[in-house]
Amino acid sequence: MKTVFDLLLSKARTPAGVAVLSIATLSALVIVFRPREEITKQSDPEERLFVKVKRAVSGQKIKLDNDQDEYLIYAGIRAPVGGEPFDEEATRRNGELVGDQQKVRLRFDEEHRDADGRLLAYVFVEDDFVNETLVREGLAYVRSTTSSHRFAERLLSAQKEARSARRGIWSRRPGGTERSYAGDPHHGNFHRRTCEELPKIPADRLVEFPSDQAALEKGFAPCAKCKP
Repeated sequence: MKTVFDLLLSKARTPAGVAVLSIATLSALVIVFRPREEITKQSDPEERLFVKVKRAVSGQKIKLDNDQDEYLIYAGIRAPVGGEPFDEEATRRNGELVGDQQKVRLRFDEEHRDADGRLLAYVFVEDDFVNETLVREGLAYVRSTTSSHRFAERLLSAQKEARSARRGIWSRRPGGTERSYAGDPHHGNFHRRTCEELPKIPADRLVEFPSDQAALEKGFAPCAKCKP
């Protein structure tokens, strides 16, 4: 069976045929050597997903202005909640970053929704990475999970900077006093051994840390209940 190139070669004996062959060859080269990044970007719908923000609900949650009025949780981080230090500051700063009625761009990890069905994403306002900004300013912990780890290295670098400068939550966080801590990679939290949440986690899923610092450096965030 003759290929397209076989047919073109058979016609290349005339000047017109040579011209046709040259054009076809150049077209093929353009396709073959098209940048891989461009192909990936164009075939990846998440890179072009924009949503409109209605308001910031907390330091890690926003309400979207869409038909479902749904909530979106920031992937890869945990901001202070429930009266924890810098809870209000994180909420206020998040509102400044995303604004009301502003369009933001979303990028996803392995899971697009959390256990409660809420959207789970990394949020960008133009070139500004909102999740990273909150971490760098000491208004959120890194919380890398088995399904939210796409920007773990970048977020951990921002957290290291915030800790060194003692910004926000790091200005008040005391060193841990427990002999060891238990981490849950599925949810990205670490706990005191006496935490009421531990019995709910399968024992074979737990990871042991000799200190809270070791857990933080691996991208685990302190449990909001036992506050290790």
